[in-house]
This record gives sequence, C-alpha cells and structure tokens, in this order.
Amino acid sequence: MPLFNYLLLLGFLLIFIGIALLIVQSVSGEKGETKIESGGVIFIGPFPIVFGSNKRITLWMLVFGVVILVLLLLFTLLASGVV
Repeated sequence: MPLFNYLLLLGFLLIFIGIALLIVQSVSGEKGETKIESGGVIFIGPFPIVFGSNKRITLWMLVFGVVILVLLLLFTLLASGVV
C-alpha cells in the first residue's frame, strides 16, 4: 500500500478520534457552568485566516497557521526537487 494511502487513512482516523472525543466530553462533561473557548484556521490558497473566541486562542491559531504554512511550502519545494 503506498504511503499516500496510509497518510489518508491516518487523516480520517484522526478526524474520527477528534469527533469521538468531542462527543464523549459533551456527554460526560461536568454539570454546571463551563467556559468554552474555540478557534480555527482556514487556508485559502497559501494564506491562513485565523479566528478565535479571545486573543490568546487567536494568537495560538496564528502560530499554528504559520507553522502549517511553512511546512506546506517546505514540502512543496521538496516535492518539486528545488531543495
């Protein structure tokens, strides 16, 4: 089986595990008031767009987006034979 298939399977498995953890946490969560913070990164082309529920989360998403952007550029250069 080619490496691509393993990576694709790993990606789907990680998404499934993440969704399962969210469901388990929501069912077995503490009763009462809880504070939920969220954030995310959306890539449009090579440009990361970040959002978050507060400044700290937004900053972490920005760092995460820049790291992913650098890795994307590095892997693109490696695949094209430039580096």
